[in-house]
Amino acid sequence: MSLGVALRCPRNLYGLWWAHVVRTAWRLITRQGKTVLADIEAVPRDRAGRRRDARTGITGPSEVRIVHVHAARHPPASECGSWDERTRNPWYYWGMPEETARSAIDTFISAFNASDDSHVTALLSQALTSDVVFWGPLGRSEGIGAVERFVLDIRRHPAGTGTMVRCSAVDMPDEWARYQWVFTTPDGGPRLAGTDVVHLRRSLIDQVIVFAGEIEPFAS
Repeated sequence: MSLGVALRCPRNLYGLWWAHVVRTAWRLITRQGKTVLADIEAVPRDRAGRRRDARTGITGPSEVRIVHVHAARHPPASECGSWDERTRNPWYYWGMPEETARSAIDTFISAFNASDDSHVTALLSQALTSDVVFWGPLGRSEGIGAVERFVLDIRRHPAGTGTMVRCSAVDMPDEWARYQWVFTTPDGGPRLAGTDVVHLRRSLIDQVIVFAGEIEPFAS
């Protein structure tokens, strides 16, 4: 990261987490106002550390700066920001409760098992944002209508009305979550398993990536 240069959204998830930490710390440090939200403690490097830096060509300041955040004085969550207005949400800094994600995911899955096709749209609307981006077997699509068509296609499987269940816990690093699912058809018919990765904005899913089928192991 460079000073004076716009911070771009990293391409991988681990880079995204680290960028979130750095950006949020910077906003807390530089925030103007009567309430001090964070202090910086400069810890000098010992002589051995400075020598190692010199041998590797590091000529900048050798001190380590520790950011102390005063949790009791934290700002409203909405001030912590996000990459853009579209992804702004109150869980950006403080972390989204896992039960919130689990509820949205289970409501999404329940649409596959609705008692009637007419209930699918209502269930999806409780779990997804109106501008949800859906990456399915046929590529990228947008909107609840696109997801509804996918769900209805699954519900109308030639082997009969099947059952979709979440067969794993919800693994959730911040606003991203993943889980495994399995779809079974009646009388021992075709079975399909896979993994979904979803992104949540506020309490709703705004991105769904479907990985259908199992990953083949390396050939021996």
